[in-house]
Amino acid sequence: MNEKSIGSSCCNFGENKTVKDAAASIKDLDGGVLIELNSSEIKKSDMEKSIESCNTGKCDCLSKSQKERIESISLKEDSDGKLSIEIKGDVTKDEIRTTMEKAMRNQSC
Repeated sequence: MNEKSIGSSCCNFGENKTVKDAAASIKDLDGGVLIELNSSEIKKSDMEKSIESCNTGKCDCLSKSQKERIESISLKEDSDGKLSIEIKGDVTKDEIRTTMEKAMRNQSC
C-alpha cells in the first residue's frame, strides 16, 4: 500500500473508547494482523468511516514505514455480527496495538 493509500480521521473507535474497550484481541496472521472488536462497544458505521479514511489516504495514524508495508485494510463481519479488522501486509500485532494506543491518546486520527 503506498503512502497515499493510507495516509487523519482513522483509528476512531467511538467517543472515549480505549484500545482495551475496542479490541477484544489482536492476533498475528500469516501475512498480517486481525483485530477482533468488541461489537457491543463499537459501531459498525464508525469502523467503516475509519477504514475508508485509511483506504482513501485521509489517515495519518500509521508511520510511513507501516504504510509502505500494508497491502490492505478491511472490515469483516461474521454470521453472529462480530466485527474484525483485517490488515494484510508485513505488520505485527504489537506494532498495530501501539499505533492504536497512540492514535487514541492523540485523538487526532
